[in-house]
Amino acid sequence: MEITPDEEDISMESFLWSQVSAGFENDDDMKEKLVHRLDRYLGERIHREIRLENCSCDGIIISRKEPRILFRFKSELGAGDPCFEVLGYIRNWVSQETKAGRKASFYGLCISVVCPYIQVAGYVYDSASDTIEMEPLTDIVCVYGPRQNRGRVAKLLHGIKEFLRLDLATGGPVNLPYLLWNYKNVQVVDAESLVFKFEDHHGCRKIAKFVVYNSYGIEAHHAWAANGMAPALTELKAATPPFYMAVMDCLAEEDGWRSCVDLVRDWKLNSSMDKVAKLQDIVKHRVQKCHDDGFVHGDLRLTNLMCKEEANGNLEVKALDFDWSGEKGKAMYPTILNDKIKWHPDVKYRALIHAEHDLWFVDRLVEQLDELFISDIVPLPRIESMEGMLMESGQDSPTLIGNLLVKMYGDCGDAWAASQRIASRNVFSWNILMAASADGENEKPAAIFLVMSERDVCSWNSFVPANAQSGHRDKAILAFLKMPKTQSTTWNAIVSAYGDNKRIPEAKAMLDRMVKETPRHGTQSSPHMP
Repeated sequence: MEITPDEEDISMESFLWSQVSAGFENDDDMKEKLVHRLDRYLGERIHREIRLENCSCDGIIISRKEPRILFRFKSELGAGDPCFEVLGYIRNWVSQETKAGRKASFYGLCISVVCPYIQVAGYVYDSASDTIEMEPLTDIVCVYGPRQNRGRVAKLLHGIKEFLRLDLATGGPVNLPYLLWNYKNVQVVDAESLVFKFEDHHGCRKIAKFVVYNSYGIEAHHAWAANGMAPALTELKAATPPFYMAVMDCLAEEDGWRSCVDLVRDWKLNSSMDKVAKLQDIVKHRVQKCHDDGFVHGDLRLTNLMCKEEANGNLEVKALDFDWSGEKGKAMYPTILNDKIKWHPDVKYRALIHAEHDLWFVDRLVEQLDELFISDIVPLPRIESMEGMLMESGQDSPTLIGNLLVKMYGDCGDAWAASQRIASRNVFSWNILMAASADGENEKPAAIFLVMSERDVCSWNSFVPANAQSGHRDKAILAFLKMPKTQSTTWNAIVSAYGDNKRIPEAKAMLDRMVKETPRHGTQSSPHMP
């Protein structure tokens, strides 16, 4: 990672060069001349002469009540290892914090200036194991010498300053892999999978994914990208073994890219199934080309597809997540598979990935969407007591009893739990479930509407108010315009939706239209109307 010093770094290097070359009378003289200048350069106060029991350091920068940078100054080479002395100081700091009832892991730098040399070491205290680890981060660098060697100390100083900047800006560099420290606008996309978004030195948005080199399908990723079916893999950098940082183009929302889950959901809701069929054809054609080149994916679910819809109607599609991908006949599934996903019937742990497994997902785009939303509507607790009531009710119509339970549980925020106990749902079951699920801003009404096996006029009349109530007012308006038949409650919901969106003229026009088209129904004034 190339570091470019700025004017402040070069100026600070020149100051150190002049002071060290002139020499110091003693350690106190050295501290007096250097600490104040380092204060101004780093932009952080250096606390001086902090002593704990028999250990001391010559300066300390504290961040979030933790020792972030410790300084040790010696005017000449002599007895005593500065890093070893700092270790003792950190140990005493931990002991003091433990006695005060505070014990947490922390990290920092140790900067040793032993005239005429400087060295930076890093340390980490792990509270779980109660151990301190310290390792040199730089060589021992001579502060002065031939002018052609100037610039090396400036880079070292720049690194210290950047460490402090990142610590204040991001909560500490330990939240970011060190390979990303020199990039701008670094964001965590998925902390568990070690995926990050950043801007490179040319201002281009990139994605960094930390992968195990022998496990990630690098060749497959390149092959699928060559067929237009994956973001370009632009760089591979060695990180802490066994990890590598795979850098690829970012499929950003600002550039029109969306998850295929969202697109297929919207197309289905808007009855644009021709677009779904078009997407399937494009994906199948490109995937077959990738298969012809000898590479399979293994996890081509809807959640791993991104799509960009051009103004002319053309679709661009890319696949993500090549963790298992590889050559046909060699690539294998991992030892653990998510059993909540509906895989191809032949998929097994540690079994070969076959081309038909990829196509299985492509052929089931809509089915995947239904399964995804059904599983995500509400994670549900078991309700054995209600099941007992159903079994003991003695009623001839378990569907009717189930529908009543859905209504009751909907008032308690758990409608879906009751609906799962209905063996044979009718249209009323779905309608009451959708209405009961409109509790705050969520996607549940739209999800239920998508997977309904049958709909009637009441379905539409429930869907519009449910969306308006759950905060999705644009969806409510769009659905209203497509409704085959309306009721007064639907009119009131749509007038409120226009009002909530600050579209007052349209709300007034809709209210006038409601009065003309529903003369037999009583109406309620929208609370958003003046």
